Amino acid sequence: TRPKGTLELTIEVWVKNDDPDPKKGNEALATLEEAMRQALITWWPMATADLGMKIVDMSYIGVAGDGENYRPHAMAVYGLQIKWAK
Repeated sequence: TRPKGTLELTIEVWVKNDDPDPKKGNEALATLEEAMRQALITWWPMATADLGMKIVDMSYIGVAGDGENYRPHAMAVYGLQIKWAK
């Protein structure tokens, strides 16, 4: 039997924006979240080659915001599940 498993990660994404308009902070957060998504898409094939394993599936298992509690910081917390096989 080939080794396989599931890895669950929590990723926090934070930005600081001093603009009094909360929309500006949310836009900055959305830009950073998109950069994170693109980095994960790029990482997937590199991890397969570098680690000698196959990533079978990678999916978000949840996302939560900060409810405007940390202004001037904005954040989102992502749950990420990675299924892999050797």
